[in-house]
Amino acid sequence: MNAHEGDNIGGVAKIEIIHAWVPTGFNPVVLPAESDWENIPFKEETANLKIDGSDSENGQLFGYSGGFLLPRMRPEIENAVNKYLGKTSILRITDMNDEIYIIGSPHHPVELKLSGSTGSNYPNENWAGYSYQIEQPMPHFKQ
Repeated sequence: MNAHEGDNIGGVAKIEIIHAWVPTGFNPVVLPAESDWENIPFKEETANLKIDGSDSENGQLFGYSGGFLLPRMRPEIENAVNKYLGKTSILRITDMNDEIYIIGSPHHPVELKLSGSTGSNYPNENWAGYSYQIEQPMPHFKQ
């Protein structure tokens, strides 16, 4: 296996989230002074972003999906992320090339889902996996 050593490396460096009703403006995202994006402390090399595009009778559709793992299910992490479960969020994803993708919008929020496991025996890893999927009529916003 060869590692890519060019200027287009793969992977996700950072995932941030905010409730869809918080921004006071969009494209670019404008947040009230007392609000900020919440960083999700995912396990290294477990996050991904997949982008799809298609055409429909109502125009273009842009699909975004992916996920990330949180190491070890524990209350402080679950409480921080679980409040975003459901269709209420906007994600800001920074890839390893420092490209920033704003996924979702106030009218087309991201759906975050949870799937976790304690493992079935001692050597298994305990994890909480989160996934997202959205189809929206506009491409992601860059910021």
